[in-house]
Amino acid sequence: MNITSKISCFIVILSACILITVTGRRNIKNFERVQNSIEEIYKDRLVVKGLIFQLSMLIHKKETAILSENNVFYSKSNEAVNNQMDKYINQFRATYLTTKEEQTLNRFASQIKTLKNNEVILKLSNEFSANQDSIKKHIQLINNLEDDLKVLSTIQLKEGKDKLTISDKAVKSMKEVEELEKYILIVFVILVLLLFFIPGPRNNQKV
Repeated sequence: MNITSKISCFIVILSACILITVTGRRNIKNFERVQNSIEEIYKDRLVVKGLIFQLSMLIHKKETAILSENNVFYSKSNEAVNNQMDKYINQFRATYLTTKEEQTLNRFASQIKTLKNNEVILKLSNEFSANQDSIKKHIQLINNLEDDLKVLSTIQLKEGKDKLTISDKAVKSMKEVEELEKYILIVFVILVLLLFFIPGPRNNQKV
């Protein structure tokens, strides 16, 4: 192999190494993107979905109690329910929130405070002596809270789908890079073989 062939062979091998390094880094980034998407789906979507469900159950308990005029609930269980709701709201705030999600959660938390104040004003733990208009407004407030939870639940579904889309695109990109690597490496191998086995030009010798 002459000096020109050696240099050409070196360039081909160096190019192959650079290609492998670049595509390898790209695949690492795609893998990290997939991993982050999966983690976010769990931490910021599935966990929150569970919190929304728990909050919905607690709100439903309050709704059932007000409709059935169950003052025993308000005297014995309501305080624990309120504390549990505050705990779930704080856990919700600790997750990643979109702008709409944060606005809805803030409205929900504000209405929870109003709901708790109304419970004290209406003296629900003693007896249901409040007028029907006040009770209806209280029930409407509970319905508004349920509507906010539905909005929050819809956001979780949309955000979860978006994360899955990002993950799918990253996986597809990794597969495409893998296929591209195969074809380019085959070309490099063929070039190296040609450089090795094709004889170079010979100098004419004088007799």
